[in-house]
Amino acid sequence: MEFDTTIDHVPSHWRNNRLHFFKYMSAATAKIVLSNRTLRWSTPERMNDVYDTQFDLTLTANLDTLRPKVLDRLWKVYKGELDPVDTTLGGLIKLLRHKVPNLPKEEVERHFGPAFEEALERMKRSLPRLNEDLRQYLRTSKMLCLTDRPNSPVMWAFYAEYHTGVVLRFRSIPAFDSLFGLARAVDYLPCVPALADEDNLADMFSAVGTLDKGRVMDRLMYTKSEAWAHEREWRICSGSGWAPAQPFEDNPFRANELDGIICGMNMPSDTRSDIAKLASNFPNVEFLTTKRSSTFEMAIVPHD
Repeated sequence: MEFDTTIDHVPSHWRNNRLHFFKYMSAATAKIVLSNRTLRWSTPERMNDVYDTQFDLTLTANLDTLRPKVLDRLWKVYKGELDPVDTTLGGLIKLLRHKVPNLPKEEVERHFGPAFEEALERMKRSLPRLNEDLRQYLRTSKMLCLTDRPNSPVMWAFYAEYHTGVVLRFRSIPAFDSLFGLARAVDYLPCVPALADEDNLADMFSAVGTLDKGRVMDRLMYTKSEAWAHEREWRICSGSGWAPAQPFEDNPFRANELDGIICGMNMPSDTRSDIAKLASNFPNVEFLTTKRSSTFEMAIVPHD
């Protein structure tokens, strides 16, 4: 089975062009999913990783390397070589340029250097409160977790009840504007990411830019420890969803979007028959099964 087939033309707002995503689950859960044609979107508290969207972003910028970047940008803003954003600092620099247009670079640095260092210290002091606010905001976020690999023995053991469950294969269909097109790959890192990289901080403290709030949220929602890298997770985040007060929501998918059911090699025959019967309600489903292979990954073959 080819796992990484792509789609040539997708809607411009999609975040990937993958044809397929996969979802591991127990046989009991699969029967519910196939009967109701819904998938469960859950909040972080229901995830198996206690750090999921609930970690503290860091601020690790090196003052010795950040300071010259900030001062260089401030000088260019003062000289009119860079356009400032509409902030208090941007307004002050433009006013200084208008009132005193021929200051030497050292004088501009003398005016704004200490203010930059003070602003950086204020940001460091406010970071714990910001992290707490972000954690509270994300506690109600609903996420659908998927993967791009259906042949991991570890995933089959952990999420599909020791190879007695199933993996469902979902197809992204551009004509339906499938939600799967909004899935984004999780980044697996050895340590907690920073609030902003050095260039973004330099832009902020020189009035060339502002904090990239979208990237901050992405770092929280799509970052996990490298300890989970074997999951090869992709996820779709829907904010607080349609029922913000609930810890999960079961939301529908289209019948045509399910195009494969992979049964575990240890699934009992009567359970397999039940799954096959439910699969008949979906028009384009390929019925498959796993078996051992020579590579320590599960082979996926048509069900006899």
